Amino acid sequence: LDVVRSRVDELRGTLSLQTSPGQGTTWQLRFPLTLASTRALQSEPGAEAYAAAKGGVVALTHALAASLAGRVRVNCICPGWIDVSGPAYGPGRRQADLSARDHAQHWAGRVGTPEDIAGAVLHLAGAGFTTGQILVVDGGMTRTMLYA
Repeated sequence: LDVVRSRVDELRGTLSLQTSPGQGTTWQLRFPLTLASTRALQSEPGAEAYAAAKGGVVALTHALAASLAGRVRVNCICPGWIDVSGPAYGPGRRQADLSARDHAQHWAGRVGTPEDIAGAVLHLAGAGFTTGQILVVDGGMTRTMLYA
């Protein structure tokens, strides 16, 4: 994971917007990548503000991709259920008690991990013809039809 983190740090995009009178807007970017959520694409009751915020990140992604076309590629990752519990992801974190059903409802057969998101970042970093796209990383959950 440390190797992936260092590679991601190396590729991480930085965006600075500077507007000066008479000089217009200057963009300084390397590899801009936004992070939203599958909640931008599907909702549940009581999550209006969160869904709207994540939907705004998705819209910002394709708007930036259009505005910066030919200079940089801008993409978005929408993670689904990612388990960040346990001591590997922070001091004092308890391991979540995930059930077999929690894992089985994903087409991939398991809940996601931060390493899955890191893999998506590395994929987009090398995908030179990909811009303005939303990459859903959720083990197939967004496409699953679940009924209570």
